[in-house]
Amino acid sequence: RELAQYREREVLPRDGLNVQLCIDQMVQHIAEEEIERLVGLYNPKSVSIIISKPATGAVMALANYPTYNPNEYFNTVKYPLANQRNRALTDVFEPGSTFKIVPIAGAIEEGIVKVEHEFATDLSSVSYKGRNLGLPNDKHIKVDRLNLHNIIVKSSNRGSAQVGMLLGEQNLYDYATAFGYGTKTGCVLTGESTGVLHPVNNWDRLTITRLPIGHAVSATPLQVHCAMSVIANFGVLMEPLFVERIFDSSGYEVVRFSPRPKRRVISTKTAETVASMLSDVVELGTARHYARMNKYTVAGKTGTTQKIVDGRYSESQHIVSFSGFLPASNPELVITVVVDHPKGVRASGGKICGPAFKNIAEACTAYIGIRADKQPPS
Repeated sequence: RELAQYREREVLPRDGLNVQLCIDQMVQHIAEEEIERLVGLYNPKSVSIIISKPATGAVMALANYPTYNPNEYFNTVKYPLANQRNRALTDVFEPGSTFKIVPIAGAIEEGIVKVEHEFATDLSSVSYKGRNLGLPNDKHIKVDRLNLHNIIVKSSNRGSAQVGMLLGEQNLYDYATAFGYGTKTGCVLTGESTGVLHPVNNWDRLTITRLPIGHAVSATPLQVHCAMSVIANFGVLMEPLFVERIFDSSGYEVVRFSPRPKRRVISTKTAETVASMLSDVVELGTARHYARMNKYTVAGKTGTTQKIVDGRYSESQHIVSFSGFLPASNPELVITVVVDHPKGVRASGGKICGPAFKNIAEACTAYIGIRADKQPPS
């Protein structure tokens, strides 16, 4: 009798499924080229660049430095394990001034302030709930009063702190959470950090003056990028989309991944108001010499924050960033650049990351074919 376990069987090969990413090879190349330029100029500790479509959350490029060759991941002498993590998802930092969109958008949404509302920026302390609280420094501000519009254009720390105090602890925390801080973005990639956003009952007496300027909170570059995308997407937070579809060898589509809106954070009107203010950051404010483009209106926010070294804020080590979108009136691209500890230059989000944003934007708009929205000068 035949013994079944000795029977030979022939199993025909069968193709697996194909995965099509949202990553665009050319846009990814543009981001990686810009990282090479930044590394050559500033020899930073790390760089992360993210480019996405605000309406869908589709990530067209995500690039990091240091990087490694995936074919030699096992060669930890040449490519240390620290270089193999996805820094845009895993590394956290205090976002600094890029966070200022949160208290300002929240205060406008709640009807607490208007764009023309003025604040005293010459005060070193203010009274809050019966206590006298010190305000953060505004070394670069030379005027005594600024309206809400100019607080974000000139990136006033004292003005932003006072806006946050008007908004109040719980509202400030709720809006920060709504913008995506303190929670994972929900992307499909592993190893994502949640960042740190302390609940109100864990705040100390100064948190209400420091959180509105992006201190006492930590976030990943992707969280900062998603928060800016809320403004670009008219107030709606989208889940980052990395995979477009899965299909077989014959082209049959097995799964298509659709854009996933997570929640409405602010109204369309508030988002448009903040976008207009962020546009003037580039035209008139802290990024005017660096991120401004001739053919496109750009909206965005610079960030320059001191790193915490040995438990103290360092005077010599900084993380600089710029997060913005274009065209400002009808956004099609959101671009975020984060550079950790650039060397040989005075740290500035505008000076270092602004030109990187502009270089990427010019290359992407030419490649994608985005229609210019600026009137040419007469």
